Amino acid sequence: MEKSPNRRVYLAGFLLLAGLVALLIWNPFSLLLADQGSLQNWIKGLGLWGPAAIVGLQMVQVFLFPVPGQFIQAASGYLFGPWFGLLYAMSGLVAGSLLLFLLARRLGRPLIARWVEPATLARFDRLAQRGGPPVLFLLWLVPCTPDDLVCAIAGFTPMPTSQFLVLMILGRLPGVLTSVWVGAGVAYLDRLQGGLLLIGAMVGILLLWRWRVRLQEMMIRLVEWIGHQADQL
Repeated sequence: MEKSPNRRVYLAGFLLLAGLVALLIWNPFSLLLADQGSLQNWIKGLGLWGPAAIVGLQMVQVFLFPVPGQFIQAASGYLFGPWFGLLYAMSGLVAGSLLLFLLARRLGRPLIARWVEPATLARFDRLAQRGGPPVLFLLWLVPCTPDDLVCAIAGFTPMPTSQFLVLMILGRLPGVLTSVWVGAGVAYLDRLQGGLLLIGAMVGILLLWRWRVRLQEMMIRLVEWIGHQADQL
């Protein structure tokens, strides 16, 4: 898939994890995180800027193909609760995905070829051409696939914009809902449990990043197999 992670990626992940541990040890910050009510009141004081920040961050994340958006979605759930958190996270995701789809349709392959290897782009082209919208839907639905990249690939197909929106939203909603509800549930953990959960999540993300190429390959082969089985029916 995308280029293999290098030492700089691991160093950045280590520094991020170390920074997280330091912030948890720093008492004022950890108390602020532990007191969800105070943090939510502070966010409310920002007015529309609070939700706008979540929407904006989620939109930008869509264009950063390898970067996972689960942390943004979990933060949205923690700050705004499960339902409003889902609304804001999905709003940013839908807006970013639609923008990427339209840009790919208008500007074509040169836009995406700057970030994606030609072999990867060609493979997804074949998947989209052979399986059509059902295969694209599966790529959005199945975890560990490059679902942001699939939005751009969909822009290369004759898929109507309305169909893209419906399939993309239905395919990506379960994953976003899970992340948002996990974030909302953090409020019910004590300080130690919340800290351990955050550290565990960071370690998990780093491991997923390390093995993401193999995981993506497994999931894409699964989608290819499903598409092949459907062709035999």
